Amino acid sequence: MNGTPEKFNKNILCVDASTGRLLWGDMPPQSPSLGTRPIVAAGKVYVVAYDQLRVYDAETGKLLGVDMTIRNGGNEPNALYNGKLIFFDRDIKARKKTLTAIQVE
Repeated sequence: MNGTPEKFNKNILCVDASTGRLLWGDMPPQSPSLGTRPIVAAGKVYVVAYDQLRVYDAETGKLLGVDMTIRNGGNEPNALYNGKLIFFDRDIKARKKTLTAIQVE
């Protein structure tokens, strides 16, 4: 859309804080995730995007799994507390959100 090759379009980024160097990045296909807050825990990165939960290896950026049953605005608050990833899972048809917590490894 903007003329940039697709391989350079990323909105989930892992950056070395001491050097500013990009380590890895990803763009969920057909799923907004620009406003999401990635959560790092136990060597993994958890990204609650618009219509999925994505899990990456924190070091390599390798995609470990995708749960397509999760629905979220992609810009709603999420948190890590006591070993649990906490976020809102929304049901668009019922027009409600459920506060959800999952144990991270």
